[in-house]
Amino acid sequence: MPAPDEALLSAVVSGDIIKMNAAIAAGADINARDKSSPNKFTALILAVRAGELPVIEELIKNGADINLSDSTGFSPLIEAAWFGKFPVIKTLLESGASMENVNAGGNTALMEAAAMGHIDIVNELILSGADLTRVNNSGQSVYDISKNPGIRLLLPGGKSRLFRNFFIHLKKIAGKFIK
Repeated sequence: MPAPDEALLSAVVSGDIIKMNAAIAAGADINARDKSSPNKFTALILAVRAGELPVIEELIKNGADINLSDSTGFSPLIEAAWFGKFPVIKTLLESGASMENVNAGGNTALMEAAAMGHIDIVNELILSGADLTRVNNSGQSVYDISKNPGIRLLLPGGKSRLFRNFFIHLKKIAGKFIK
C-alpha cells in the first residue's frame, strides 16, 4: 500500500482529521482499503466502526464512496447498523447511502439492526423507506431475523403475529391446568 494510503488509514483509526487531510493532500486514495485486515475495510468503514462522526463527515466531504463494501459485503450503512451507531446511520442516510446493499448473507442494514436488537436504528431505517419485504439468502425476512418483540411490533403484521403467538402460548399453558 502506498505511504499516503497507510497514513490515511492510520489517521482514520486514530480519529486525527489533520493527519487524514494531509494524507489526502499527499494523494491518498479516499477509498483506500486496509489490506492487512481479512475484510479489507475501507477508510470509511474503519471510521464507522470507530464511531468517529467528524472523521466520517470529512471522508464523505472528500468524496468517499458511501456504498463501497468490505470483502464480506458490509457497506458503511450495514456496518453502522450492526454496531448500533445511530448518529452514524443518520449521517450516512442524509448523505445518500443505499439501504438496498446486502452483505454476503443477503442481509440489509435493516436486517442487521433487527438481528442485533437496535430498535432505534430499525425505526429510523423503516421511516427512511427501507424495504420490509426483502428476504436474505436463507429466505428469512427482517421479522424472522429479529427476536426483539419491540422491533417485531414495528414490522408489518407484527402486532397480529405477536398477539396470535401470545394466545397460542396462553392456550398451551391453560391446557396444562384445564382438563
